[in-house]
Amino acid sequence: MPIIKDVRSYQLLLKAVAEQSHLEGVYLTVDCEQASQLGMDIFHRIRPSIQRFSYLPFCSSDQWNRKLPGDEDVDLVTSKRQGPLKKLIKLDLWDLGEEDTSTDSLDIFAHIPNVKDLRNGDVIGNHDIEAIGRFVGRECSKLRRSRCQPKWDDAYDFLPYVIMGGLPHHQIIDFQDSGFCSDLSHPIASVAIQQHSAILRHLELLEDLVKEISEEGGGIYIDLTDAQGSPWKCTKLCRLSLSISGCELPPVDAENLPYYDRETPIALFQAETYHFAKLERFYLQIGRLAELRELCLQMVKLDEHGPGYLGHFSGLSKLKKLKGSFRADTKGTKIRMGWKEALWIYERWPDLECVELFGDMHIEAPLLWLRNQARHAGRAHLLLGCNA
Repeated sequence: MPIIKDVRSYQLLLKAVAEQSHLEGVYLTVDCEQASQLGMDIFHRIRPSIQRFSYLPFCSSDQWNRKLPGDEDVDLVTSKRQGPLKKLIKLDLWDLGEEDTSTDSLDIFAHIPNVKDLRNGDVIGNHDIEAIGRFVGRECSKLRRSRCQPKWDDAYDFLPYVIMGGLPHHQIIDFQDSGFCSDLSHPIASVAIQQHSAILRHLELLEDLVKEISEEGGGIYIDLTDAQGSPWKCTKLCRLSLSISGCELPPVDAENLPYYDRETPIALFQAETYHFAKLERFYLQIGRLAELRELCLQMVKLDEHGPGYLGHFSGLSKLKKLKGSFRADTKGTKIRMGWKEALWIYERWPDLECVELFGDMHIEAPLLWLRNQARHAGRAHLLLGCNA
C-alpha cells in the first residue's frame, strides 16, 4: 500500500500510473492526507485502456500536515490525459471533499460516458447535487449498477437517486444504498426506485445499519408501516436486503402474559391484532417476489418473539439464502417451529443452501432432520445458522 508522505512520493505514484499504457484495471488503496486531490490527479492521468478504476484512500494520523503538492509539482511529472475513458465501465468513486467543486465532479463524469457500474462515495462541501445528478443521468446513460455508502451528510445522500431519476426508465438492475443518513421516505428516493422497478433485480437498502442503531431506537432503517403500506413495484428482484424497524411486539400490562405464553385459543389485544396484520401484509409483499434467490431482513430489536408467516413465502421456490433476524431458537418460535414447518421448508425450497435460524450449535430435531434430508437428496450442504 503506497504511503504518500511528501511531494516526491506523490509524484512517483502519478508517474507510475501514467506510464502504464496497457492496463485494464487500477485498484489503489493509498494513505494520503490530500486524498481527494490525489484521486483527481490520478484519474486524469490514467490511460485510455482502463476499464475498471477503484481508488480507496484513507489518512493515518502520522501523515497529517504534509505539504500539499501544487499544480507545478504534478505537471513536472506528467500532463493530463486528453479525451474520455471510453473503455471504462466500472468506477469506485472516492469521497469528494470541501476542497472540490461541482465542476470537479462534472469533469470526472464527463470522462466516463460508457460506465455501467458506479459506486458513489461521500460528497462533502458546496456541491450542486441536482446539477451533478442530472448531468450523470444524461452523460452516463449506460449505467446499470449503482452503489453508495455515504457516511457524513444526509444533504448529499440523494445523489444516487437523482442520477437514477435522470436515466432512461427501467435501466438500473442493481441498486445498493448502505448510507448512514439515508431517508428512504423522501419522495425522490421512492420515485427513482419505482422508475426502474420493472427491471431491478438486486435491491440492497441499509443492510449493515442495524449495527448502528442505539438502544433508544435512534438510527436509520425502514419502518414497518412504510414497508407494507402500498404494493411494491419491484416484483422481479433476485436479491433483497432490508433493515426494518417497528417489528417489536406492542407492550402489554405487567399482569398479562406475552401472546405465546397464553392459553389456547389465544386472545389478542387490539394493538396486537393491528400489529400482526401489518406484519402479515409485509410478509405477503415479500412472498410475491417469485424470482427471489436471496433474502436478508434485519430487525431493529432481535430479542422479540414476533410471529412469522412462513406460508406467505410459499411462492419463493427459487430461494437459496434466508438471512437476518429469522430465529427458531427463541421462546416464541420454539412453540411454532416443529416437524410440520421443517417438512414445509424441504418441499417448498428445493434449492435452499443457507437459512440463519440458530445463533449457536443447539439445533432442534426437526431442523436437524431437514439438514440431513437435504444432504441425502444430493443438495448442497444446508447451513442452518452462524455455526451450524
